[in-house]
Amino acid sequence: MNLSQILSQHAQNTPHKIALITAQGQTTYQELEQMSDSMAHLLQAKGVKRGSRVLLLLPISPELYAALAAVWKLAGVAVVIDPGAGIPNFRHGVRATRPEVFMGISKSHLLRLLSAELRQVPVHISTGFVPFTTRWAQQPCTAIEAAQVDADTPALITFTSGSTSKPKAAARSHGFLLAQNQALQHTLQLEPEGIHLCTLAVVTLTVLAAGGTALIPDAKLARPGFIQPEPVLKQLQKHQPLTVTASPAFVERLAEKGKLPFRRIYVGGAPVFPYQLELFKQQSSAEIYSVYGSTEAEPIAEQAHSQILPEDFEHMRSGKGLLTGIPVPEIQLRILPDQHGQPFAYQTRAAFENATLPPMQVGEIVVTGNHVLKSYLDPSGNTETKWTDEQGQTWHRTGDAGCLDAQGRLWLLGRCGARVDDLYPFSVEVAAQNHPAVKRAALTAHQGQKVLWVQWKGPEDPSGLAEMLSWANLTEIRSLKAIPLDRRHNAKVDYNRLPRT
Repeated sequence: MNLSQILSQHAQNTPHKIALITAQGQTTYQELEQMSDSMAHLLQAKGVKRGSRVLLLLPISPELYAALAAVWKLAGVAVVIDPGAGIPNFRHGVRATRPEVFMGISKSHLLRLLSAELRQVPVHISTGFVPFTTRWAQQPCTAIEAAQVDADTPALITFTSGSTSKPKAAARSHGFLLAQNQALQHTLQLEPEGIHLCTLAVVTLTVLAAGGTALIPDAKLARPGFIQPEPVLKQLQKHQPLTVTASPAFVERLAEKGKLPFRRIYVGGAPVFPYQLELFKQQSSAEIYSVYGSTEAEPIAEQAHSQILPEDFEHMRSGKGLLTGIPVPEIQLRILPDQHGQPFAYQTRAAFENATLPPMQVGEIVVTGNHVLKSYLDPSGNTETKWTDEQGQTWHRTGDAGCLDAQGRLWLLGRCGARVDDLYPFSVEVAAQNHPAVKRAALTAHQGQKVLWVQWKGPEDPSGLAEMLSWANLTEIRSLKAIPLDRRHNAKVDYNRLPRT
């Protein structure tokens, strides 16, 4: 079974239930299914068949999910590349996947001017009017029954963020998507009868698979940390969604401007710092959860704000890192010695388990599970990050440093590759953000020295900061107007763009 069949079942069982709410209107499950069939007929006429790759440049919208279902009905492979990652990375993505069909909104076709790779895609389809391009417009049509697929049939290709290296193509099978959907439904406690504010494409898909209603915010989701909150707050007042799942930067923008009417708030995709959790708590009576994961494994761990103890906050202030909670039941997690930049050192599962670090010792976080990516599209990318034991179980090296405490909770310390001498970045950055004048902090190295860059909330006020961080033995604390952040979530420090002098 694939997810398109699940959506078709919802269209049969609850045809008039609202699937998606956007600023433009509402779409029922029946309407989503009819849209999907219409797209599938067009794609089929354009030669899409089992294994065909279809590049989709569509925002989170009814058209995106209808297109995904249409591709999967034909046993094709959907390709999603984020243009916001920059034109060089976008061109790399098209080269790596070599799609046979490109389908996008009118604006996305302007990328053909900047990408020879995109111009070379044989078939171009637009959801609006674009000269010399096939236009999709919904028309009455017969239903298309989904092709039979097995768990290993390719379904979706997306890309890693590329924040530490060139983006890798993550190839997901139908079995992977179903396992991820199950893990996310459990982690997010999805209630089919509720409305859920969704800012992340994978979460929207999970809501639809559960038969719920997804509310798409009236905002530019490509820059979640810079949204205009007022239109979204109006949507919240009107629709009263039960939950939100979003980048911490997105929820922070809303919380700075108004009360949050949710029953539960899930923040992830980037580190969720204590000051953000406190802000969300002040602005809402919701249960608040931080979710840790990555492109290759989402989710990995979850932490309820209500279960963070005063001593946990004290540990975060004193350099232990960032508490991210208990690993989800669907995943196995180990902490291994940090061997960043080196090949995986273990030849047998016994050697692997013997190397596992005990609680309170910091190393690299390694995971396995049905929703953990087993291979990149280009298998050469597996060499440093994947290891398969003699039983065929594949483990993924996250590249993140952390440790488990005596209660089995995971503490995150940042990227292994961002370590400065004996310090991992989160040990200092999380502690620094406890200073009342610090908005954001970033630890880096310069000529063997430990430098902490600080972005202030207002006027520069370093009083007491050096004393707070005396245990870190910093060489210098420097001010920066704005600490560079990742483009996808606007919440993770982009260490490569920090000043080098």
